[in-house]
Amino acid sequence: MPLPSNFNRTEHLLSVSKKVHNQLVKEWFSGLPDDPDINVPELSARQAVLIDENDSVLEYILKMHLFTLIYGQAGQLIPVMYGFPATEFVESHERVTNKPQLNLLFDRRVFSDKTRRFRSYDISEISIRLLDETLQSFNETKAKALAQKVVSTFMKPTPFVWKKGKYTILYNYKNDYNNRISCRSKAEGLKVLNKVLEVQSKDYDVESMRFIDHDKSYPANPGTERIYGKTLSKPKYRKEVDVELSLATVYLGRRVKEVVLYDRRGRKRQSILR
Repeated sequence: MPLPSNFNRTEHLLSVSKKVHNQLVKEWFSGLPDDPDINVPELSARQAVLIDENDSVLEYILKMHLFTLIYGQAGQLIPVMYGFPATEFVESHERVTNKPQLNLLFDRRVFSDKTRRFRSYDISEISIRLLDETLQSFNETKAKALAQKVVSTFMKPTPFVWKKGKYTILYNYKNDYNNRISCRSKAEGLKVLNKVLEVQSKDYDVESMRFIDHDKSYPANPGTERIYGKTLSKPKYRKEVDVELSLATVYLGRRVKEVVLYDRRGRKRQSILR
């Protein structure tokens, strides 16, 4: 069918852009009241990025740019990158070949008076292979069940707190696990380990656990150093911090994008649970 005689390419582009963009915005801010109260941060943000019929082309671009970059959607446009070639790692570790990888990301949230936004600090990760699954057997139904298991284990009835510190628990269950969990004590480390095992409904094997104790001290303020003409803070090692689960994903080898099971911070649009 030919285009109508009065067809305007610019108007059509703006109309489609407005429809698609506003639908994404409404999904992102779902659950909020309709009242456009700009004194409420979330309502103000929604009002700022919603496209109006009378907006100019420049306003279209600015609103889409703001939503894409600032409100977490830019990550949907970028493929997952890994610092170490995943294929080389899998080929050199036969036990994990063809096994999905569950990644649990933890962080500490701090509100900034300067930016009026929360920021994540002390990001920590625990990853395990789903040894009872393969890349071919893991499907959407199992992903939803795993998402529920992760949330019930780490978030209910209240968020589980991982108390990190200078000690380490190693766990190598029949050579299929290779976890190193930093902790403030053996008891605190075992709490984290048992939570990880609970996600997979695995029993704790005392013979596979080793607690690394030491009397080394790590200063809370290590000072500064000069690097390339600049004074920089020295890195802090083995800090005592409390972190909570913020993101759970599954990496499926050759699949380009990770499967997002749970996203507490609202950074991933295609998340099974929030």
